[in-house]
Amino acid sequence: FLNFSNNVSGSIWVDNGEIYDAVGGAAVSSAKALSLTWTNTKCFACGNPTGTAADGMGIYWDDSSHSKTADVLISHSQFWGIPGLSSGEAGAVEASYMRSLVIKNSQWWNVDSQTQFKGVLSIANKTVDVEGNIFQANTLATGAGVMIEFCCSGPDVASTAIVTGNTLQNTSTNAISQAISTDAVPVVSNFAGNVIAGNITSPGAAKSVCLADGTNCGIAFGTPSSSSATCSQGQTEFDAAYLYTCVAANTWRRVAMSSF
Repeated sequence: FLNFSNNVSGSIWVDNGEIYDAVGGAAVSSAKALSLTWTNTKCFACGNPTGTAADGMGIYWDDSSHSKTADVLISHSQFWGIPGLSSGEAGAVEASYMRSLVIKNSQWWNVDSQTQFKGVLSIANKTVDVEGNIFQANTLATGAGVMIEFCCSGPDVASTAIVTGNTLQNTSTNAISQAISTDAVPVVSNFAGNVIAGNITSPGAAKSVCLADGTNCGIAFGTPSSSSATCSQGQTEFDAAYLYTCVAANTWRRVAMSSF
């Protein structure tokens, strides 16, 4: 529907529309610092089953200058994929080198991709906020992979990553391996309060999630490898012997458990 490649900067706003048979994806940009606001819009038969990485089911937005000065906002919108066919590199959204990526109160049906990234692929975005959405996979061409992926480490790790209040669902017979995956833990992160349903093997990086049956809503069961293991402040885990709390970046403290 939209395709940009040579813009140096600017802003695009799509609001209150209906799009049909967007075979190249709803919006594609490999320009420089170009911002996108996408609100209150529906996309039907969204995606390209034989396209390149950029021709995904929904939105592919890349700042080719890596400036991290542009923003992507997707809100109150719905996307329906092409049933039974894989699409591009990321089934719902792929965004890279943005100052902010915000996805809120939207629904993505029948997400799929030609790679392991089935829903959202965030690459080197400074801040990411994904709240109140539904990401549903139905007829995956292949299994494995993750629903939401945070790429990269080092200087490209996100400074803030919030993924809360979403429903991550897979009704396909091909399993998704992880609900949320990170190459490195963002400086500030909150992956709590998501509902994971269907054929998803592991919550992955999500440390506090609710499963569809209402279980696993508390602190995650786990044991940090050492007192300096990677963590974000406030992250908490427990095992049979100790309660562990991350009091500062990569700094764990523990207290012993006892019967009473």
